[in-house]
Amino acid sequence: MSKKSYYRPDIDALRGYAILFVVLYHANFELFNIYIFSGGFIGVDIFFVITGFLITTILLEEYNNNQSINILNFYERRVRRLIPALLVIILLGTILAYIVLDPTKLKHFSESVFASLGFITNIYFHYFGNIYGTETALMKPLLHLWSLGVEEQFYIILPIGLLIILKYLYRFSYLLLVLGFILSLGFAYYASSKHPMFNFWMLPSRAWEVLAGAIVAFYLIKYKITSNEIIINIIKCISLLTLIFCIFFFKIQFKHPGLITLIPITATICLILFGNQIKFGKFDKILFNKSLIFLGKISYSLYLWHFLLFSMLRNSRFDETNISKFLLIILSLFLSYLTFLFIEKKFRDKTYSFKKTGKFIIILLIPIITLNVFYLKNENILKEYYTIDEINLTEWKDTSWMTRNIKKFNNKNFLANNKKNVLIVGNCHGEDIFFTFVLDKERYKNYNFVMHPRIEISQFNNIIKKKTNLYKKADIIIFATKWRTKTESQKGSNDFSDLDKTINKIKKDNKKLVIFGPNPEFKYTLNKYRFTKIYLTNYKKKLIEKGTINLSNTELINLEKEYYSQYENNRDIIETNQKLKNISKKNNIKFIDLTSMVCDKDKKVCKFRSNKNKDEIFRDYGRFSITGLSYFGNKFYNDKVLKF
Repeated sequence: MSKKSYYRPDIDALRGYAILFVVLYHANFELFNIYIFSGGFIGVDIFFVITGFLITTILLEEYNNNQSINILNFYERRVRRLIPALLVIILLGTILAYIVLDPTKLKHFSESVFASLGFITNIYFHYFGNIYGTETALMKPLLHLWSLGVEEQFYIILPIGLLIILKYLYRFSYLLLVLGFILSLGFAYYASSKHPMFNFWMLPSRAWEVLAGAIVAFYLIKYKITSNEIIINIIKCISLLTLIFCIFFFKIQFKHPGLITLIPITATICLILFGNQIKFGKFDKILFNKSLIFLGKISYSLYLWHFLLFSMLRNSRFDETNISKFLLIILSLFLSYLTFLFIEKKFRDKTYSFKKTGKFIIILLIPIITLNVFYLKNENILKEYYTIDEINLTEWKDTSWMTRNIKKFNNKNFLANNKKNVLIVGNCHGEDIFFTFVLDKERYKNYNFVMHPRIEISQFNNIIKKKTNLYKKADIIIFATKWRTKTESQKGSNDFSDLDKTINKIKKDNKKLVIFGPNPEFKYTLNKYRFTKIYLTNYKKKLIEKGTINLSNTELINLEKEYYSQYENNRDIIETNQKLKNISKKNNIKFIDLTSMVCDKDKKVCKFRSNKNKDEIFRDYGRFSITGLSYFGNKFYNDKVLKF
């Protein structure tokens, strides 16, 4: 176990492939409305394996030479490697965020800055319910730092854990790594179905990818693979083709990371295992050419720059086109090269004083912390641009409040008391109904409300079969969801499949059932505003046009008619509503027609705002605003929704 490591151009080239995959994925290039590089996110998984391999190799060689590992020296190297470039990007992002983002997004950005500085970015984005790969997530400027959070947490644990293993459990070192790999992979397999968001963001379900690289490091330090050049080149070629296949055909909707992730991870392991078994020859110079090696060298800076720039483009008033994306990639490459040359290389140089590195870090931290504390503490920041007479133009404040408070108000189980238990089943529309009830405490003193973890109605049969505690204890069940009416290839069914059977099972178990019809839906379009783009309803557009909420009666009536026209033209909502009404009548269960609470078919108008505070009752295309929760709460109480 004493082979001295040497520079491996194939590893840099593999990094080059990984960063190329990630950049292409985040660029969202489309062909015939299909994302071409849908599996490019596997580039991050490749990075995890490379990280595990390189860091473990360095630590093993240090232990072999000194019979110890200098933990502080290891952390110093990581600081030199990661922090200066990271802070440069965060500082620039902090400046751009003020120009491009609206007030709520700006505050979220500042929160993510402090999460990044604390090495918990992945925990932050998981906790606040972000789903990687969605349009909303791709607009968060520091979202990509989640993977850096995972690596930084790994850096804290690995040297200490490895030192303990090598000193006291050396005979079992390889076995312990393999065991850790199996346990983490097993957890990822379980969590990919049960807790997909935790599975994606967190270290326990990512550790096996890093440990895969660590296992390879242990093996290569001990052994040399004996095989001929042709076989090695075939393995490398197949492995690389496998990775390229993955970037075209993998989907973020797959149970990832999980068993399916073994495909790109195995291919990466093979490329590392066989990469240095023969001389770097002509075949390697084709697969691992100078351009890819260059990309590998600047991969860290490129990873930091590209997503920040893409995110700012998506938030800005500029159009996102293939040309603008291509230009941003060129700009990212240029900035990354400069950052690599003048930041990364400079601070990684061992001859450069670590005290000077510390001073540089402090110099950058002062404006970063000062500005972001200001953003967070200043309640009125940018308010004059994004409110009209105290009415928010964007929905982010309402959506953010609901997203962050669902866990606060929702219990995992019903409270043990003599009140009636109401279980609300559905997706985000169900959460609106849940908030409507729980915020109206005085009127619903005799009820306990629990929002079932998000589930489609078609999946509720499984809950009934399992007789879960939530189901068994529920007296009243509410179905409130954005009803799926079309067959989805992944689910194989819609919310109406077996709905009659589900209703009958609930009735046989002596439980009351209430079905809420679909929310009326209206136009909600992206508009250029100041330096950014924001989604606006017709009402918010009118407010910007008039500069006041004090609209004339004629303007209000015209808007109400316009809303009705949009409702009337949405045949899918009307047909779904009628279908649910018929099913409810046939099964003698209570049906709540949400559209009738808003839209008057005789007058051909739809109510869209509260008379009291003149704020809109919908925060976007049809989900309730905080004002809407109160509006619908009154309707539910007057209609005695929970009375049987």
